[in-house]
Amino acid sequence: MDAPHELTVEPGPYRLGVRCRGRSAARAAELEAIEAGTLPQGVERRLVRLWPDR
Repeated sequence: MDAPHELTVEPGPYRLGVRCRGRSAARAAELEAIEAGTLPQGVERRLVRLWPDR
């Protein structure tokens, strides 16, 4: 899936942190939506952080 945003950073070492909340609820909503022919929304939240490793 293409991301709606693009991030350009300077060369060098970085740290990346990723967290996810609500994955189990998202999977359950996805299965229900498949049966109903709709798309689940607002169930899973993600946080992605990128910072220089100095």
